Amino acid sequence: MKSNRKVVERTVANALSGKASHVATKSLFAGLDWQVAGSRPEGVPHSVFQLLNHMSYWQDWVVKRLEGEDPPVPEHAEGGWPGGPSPESPQEWQRAVRGFRSGLLKLDRRSREADLLA
Repeated sequence: MKSNRKVVERTVANALSGKASHVATKSLFAGLDWQVAGSRPEGVPHSVFQLLNHMSYWQDWVVKRLEGEDPPVPEHAEGGWPGGPSPESPQEWQRAVRGFRSGLLKLDRRSREADLLA
């Protein structure tokens, strides 16, 4: 069982950091213009801003679970897609990126502290 635990811990740590992928997770949104982040190319269902908010929502949800809370699962899929399609300002975009990065650090810390196999 101990080897399974190490595999899970390493897999989660790699996924959260971006290790063994193309881009470091903390750098995902670096240099992306706020207006581009709010645009939605033809045929694409969500803007980058929407994806960012969606990832942040579920990231925060998992952190709460790891902290022993029991956050509700949204009744409908759209409940996990907070916010509008685009940021209203560069400041809103930067707040969303900072929130994602901060949440990522919390998730990394909590996942290292938690018994992920429990």
